[in-house]
Amino acid sequence: MFEDSAALLGLVAALIGIFLAHRLQNPYFDGGASIVIGLILCAVAFLIGYESKGLLVGEGADPQTLRSVKALAEADPAIKSVDRPLTMHFGPHTVLLTMNVEFRSGLSGTERDSAVQRLEKTIRDRHKDIKHIFIEASGLTQSAAEKSRSQNEKSQAGAAQQVAK
Repeated sequence: MFEDSAALLGLVAALIGIFLAHRLQNPYFDGGASIVIGLILCAVAFLIGYESKGLLVGEGADPQTLRSVKALAEADPAIKSVDRPLTMHFGPHTVLLTMNVEFRSGLSGTERDSAVQRLEKTIRDRHKDIKHIFIEASGLTQSAAEKSRSQNEKSQAGAAQQVAK
């Protein structure tokens, strides 16, 4: 829309310049119109560059969106805590979201999978620009570590009983 308006403004400047040059028999008006068109093009290029700079360097989503995403995740009953979500724009309406969540203890793998799918759907329904979501589940690694620790303790206790016999 902005670029189209600038193009029309350039056409109007050219029309006025050519009209005045022809009507007044003075070619300087045509040259002046060319300079005005060049200034319009420079201004448009500067404004478009300024607006798209954030997209080129990977600008994140606004703080309100981040707070909303975190609140949506924390509202899920399967999630214990959420680290700060990280976002990056890939385009004007394409955002990548990554976040680390900790699940409540005692959930099965199916329940965790359902929670992730539910959370992704909730976020996408509320924020249409978030197209790619990556969720790291720290509760999974903690429960695996707890299981490993428990198994090690059992095997050490069993070994100590055999030594005592």
